[in-house]
Amino acid sequence: MDFRRFVRQCERVLKIATKPSKEEYMTSLKVITLAITLIGSIGFLIYIFMHYVLTLIGV
Repeated sequence: MDFRRFVRQCERVLKIATKPSKEEYMTSLKVITLAITLIGSIGFLIYIFMHYVLTLIGV
């Protein structure tokens, strides 16, 4: 792919792209926050579980 074609494709994407509405932005923010919290909680539970298991084993 040559550079001019790449630039034209980028221009086309930027012309089509729109700024999300406040409602769309807030929905995305809620989903992302929930996902980060859920993944963090799962990681913390795994850490606590492994710490407990290793303490029982005596390591």
